[in-house]
Parts: sequence; C-alpha cells; structure tokens
Amino acid sequence: MFATVCLFAVLLSGCASNSPESVAKKSLQCLIDKDYKGYMDLVYISDKNGTRDEAAIEKLRSEWVQLLEQKVDKEYAKKGGLKSYEITKVEMQEDGQKAKVTAKIKYGDDSEEDTDVVLVKTPEDKWMISLGNK
Repeated sequence: MFATVCLFAVLLSGCASNSPESVAKKSLQCLIDKDYKGYMDLVYISDKNGTRDEAAIEKLRSEWVQLLEQKVDKEYAKKGGLKSYEITKVEMQEDGQKAKVTAKIKYGDDSEEDTDVVLVKTPEDKWMISLGNK
C-alpha cells in the first residue's frame, strides 16, 4: 500500500511540473540562482514559420545565456540581487494554449516589483516561456 501511495505521489508531481505556475517558479528560481542556462532551457524558441532547427536554437540559447550573464547580473546587482519571489496570479487563456503568471519579486535591497511570465504550450504539449516568438 505504501509503495502505491509513493508511486501515485511521484506521478502527480510529474504532472504538476508541466503547469504554467511550476515553469514560472522554476524560471524565477533559475534567475535567483544565476542559472541562466537553466532559464534559457525553459524558453520556447522557433522561427517565424514555427519550425525548430535544433542547432540554430542551441546557438541562440548560448548567445542569450551570455547576454543574461552580462546584462541581467549587473541590473540585479544594483538592487542587491534577486532574493525571492511569490506567485500572485495565474491567468490561462480560454484556448488553454497561453498563460500569464504574475509574481512579486523581492530584491536584496528590500525593494519589490511585479513581473509577468508569459508561457505557451508547445506542440509537444509542454509549457515553456514565451519571449514573444509565438
């Protein structure tokens, strides 16, 4: 019986990791941890036609990681770093293909700011961050 309960819990947690809220949380934690590669792994990238050239995507991800390391680190440092976040709202579009997760982020200097994480459901039925490319 215990094994069945454990298996059920694992299955449920696996499903929960593919929700807009869980992806937004994971992305914000990546920013706190300065794991910019991990953050970019959560971003959906395709060309204008919706095709996915994996080699080109990986090159673009690497470029974005470097940009995040150079620019975002400096911006967060001005406010004492990104320290924590709290999800305040999750909005799903009627068609279930897009979502917006709002979070209040707190910086090391105790200032706070609301931010939105916009997500899209990929053709593989996986939630990923949208940067306006779909």
